[in-house]
Amino acid sequence: DANEDSPQPVRKDLQGFAKLVARISASFMSTPPENIDKKIGKALRIIGKFSDADRSYVFLITKDFKYIDNTSEWTADGIEPQLNNCRMMPCIQYKWLLDRLNAREDICIENLDEMPPEAGFLTETFKAQDIKSIALVPMLYRNHLKGFLGFDSVKKMKKWNEEELSLLRIMGNIFINAIENHKTDRKIKYLSFYDSLTGLYNRAYFEEELKRLNTKRQLPLSIIIGDINGLKLANDAFGHMEGDRLLKASAAVLRKCCREDDIVARWGGDEFAILLPKTAENETKEIIDRIKNTVDKTNNK
Repeated sequence: DANEDSPQPVRKDLQGFAKLVARISASFMSTPPENIDKKIGKALRIIGKFSDADRSYVFLITKDFKYIDNTSEWTADGIEPQLNNCRMMPCIQYKWLLDRLNAREDICIENLDEMPPEAGFLTETFKAQDIKSIALVPMLYRNHLKGFLGFDSVKKMKKWNEEELSLLRIMGNIFINAIENHKTDRKIKYLSFYDSLTGLYNRAYFEEELKRLNTKRQLPLSIIIGDINGLKLANDAFGHMEGDRLLKASAAVLRKCCREDDIVARWGGDEFAILLPKTAENETKEIIDRIKNTVDKTNNK
């Protein structure tokens, strides 16, 4: 990290480029998931400077493949950033580009006047950003296109050779693996803390919070416990989908009636528990009354 903050002058040869990529790759392996965005920003600066680019960036494709989003960017001194101009852009506008990246092709254009006519909108977009030369490499995860790593030359025309592009592809793979692993980590954390049906906290999280909040500073500490009458009957008579609907509706009521700092959890089955830090008995009764009144207004069939 010290080297990344104050990069030492290095020879602009492929051996030095390869060593730089290896160093960045090693640094990603020791980076906590929550620091991935910051690490990518640093890496874009280092690799952008080394490859003599004026702008380096990451675009990610949304899960529904409808938008591409410029999530990270580095720009050289005096170069206008484009990050805020390129958020959530419709994929249809980038079809020419995405089709080629999806076919595992790099896009490397030394002179934008050589862009094919079918690129149309893209050519005008690139020229509006004062780009003279551009290199884009696909970022693939499990053989699916997830985004691309891009490099712009604004001050002069530049040609990226095959060896440079190969190392940039490796850099893109490092980025997308780190991003996808971060998503997996967040999903695992979510599943370990939340009830998948209702979206409330689960029992394990509730018990951990009870230990954490069991301090003098959080007193008085109150707990509300309740269950749903007739959940088994609803499941038996109308099916589990109706029972699930009842659980979700009940969870929505509890979430609506509680405060931001309250811990609302599905304790299990038809039972719910609410942990209220710094809440006296009279305030707890007010919350219970609010829940009952909301249930009465919500109730149907």
